[in-house]
Amino acid sequence: MRPALPVLALAFVLAATAAIPAAAAPLKQADARIDYHISHPFKDADGWLDAKYIRANLDFDAEDPAASKMSVVLDATGFSTGNELRDSHQQEQIGASTYKTVKFQVSSMVVQSKSGEGAEQRLKVIAYGKMQFHGVLKDVSWPIDAVITPTQVVVDSAFTLDITHFGMEPKSVIGIAVAPEVPVKVHMVFAR
Repeated sequence: MRPALPVLALAFVLAATAAIPAAAAPLKQADARIDYHISHPFKDADGWLDAKYIRANLDFDAEDPAASKMSVVLDATGFSTGNELRDSHQQEQIGASTYKTVKFQVSSMVVQSKSGEGAEQRLKVIAYGKMQFHGVLKDVSWPIDAVITPTQVVVDSAFTLDITHFGMEPKSVIGIAVAPEVPVKVHMVFAR
């Protein structure tokens, strides 16, 4: 079984980067990865979504970074734990054959703090928007840490997603349900 929550995590991180001052031109996604953890009393599993399954658009507004635009689309078939049987259960749970993508659109961002000057700036951002996952559209928010340099914007986020908020019930393994809460870590790099 594969939670779609990691996809949300990535979308959140990408949205936060839009609040960071940068060039007016769109930034190209240079790298991305989402990692997540599935908990079960008998066997935990780590999973991931690699950059080839992530499409992010980030347009900075240099005059008003909070007005920047961000959208993220994740290929729901890309979640992997490295175990074919477990991955097929994840794909079934998130409905990847019906809901092929997870989408996130940033509606606003709030810069919580800034530090650094010159060649490197650090921002803590809260990104707000809508996420569509497993056919359910929800308001979402998440924290983002961003590092901006002359050559790249690096975005990191860590949060926990609850799959029941998106209409999914945890799968059971030998009669015991997998935890619905999925810790997610997102790492993205955009070339400037």
